[in-house]
Amino acid sequence: MEERQQKLFVEIVKENIRTAEPVGSKSLAGHRGLEYSSATLRNEMADLEKDGLLTQPHTSAGRVPTETGWKYYVEHFVGLGKLAAAEEKIISTLMAELKDEQALKELAKKIAELSKNAVLVSLDKNSFYYTGLGHLLGQPEFLSPDRVYDVGQIIDHFDTVLTDLLVKLSKVEIYIGSDNPCDPQCSLVAAPIGRHRVLGILGPCRMNYERNVGLVSHLYHNLV
Repeated sequence: MEERQQKLFVEIVKENIRTAEPVGSKSLAGHRGLEYSSATLRNEMADLEKDGLLTQPHTSAGRVPTETGWKYYVEHFVGLGKLAAAEEKIISTLMAELKDEQALKELAKKIAELSKNAVLVSLDKNSFYYTGLGHLLGQPEFLSPDRVYDVGQIIDHFDTVLTDLLVKLSKVEIYIGSDNPCDPQCSLVAAPIGRHRVLGILGPCRMNYERNVGLVSHLYHNLV
């Protein structure tokens, strides 16, 4: 991918994460590093669409990342994720007090609050806990009644998903779209956080990957 296309793609991803709306060339013209005409940006966006990284939901709309686009973004631009110093301090304080299941639940609640997504965690081999569904259902992707019903189906399978993850997870993993064992329209950032424990952040494919990977990575590196 050429440098101009790379900058454009990253800006589209960031704008879509921020607004949950398709991103048009006019809204990007003048962004730092994108001092080009709308026509030039439209041509570049069309090329990114041909490469399978973007799609146009409606004829007159801007573009949004495809599942392939999200995977490309995560692979090339997210890395270990970023966590603000204040967030790291909050999480570290809660981890220091992690002595029982209730403390683990409080930690999960804080992760849900910081990520603005749902969090699921295994308490041991046979029980699990989830929180933050209000954050998840508040996302634009979940405003239709059908999607709310889907979330109910997802919850029914949390125990199976966590049991499977307990067996195979050995590090921080990111499951996007069709790779996500919870739901093919969502993404999951998960990792083992100690013996018989796994924690995952579940949100739309448009989730803030840098923050969520940062949150889960911090837990993984300090609790395993």
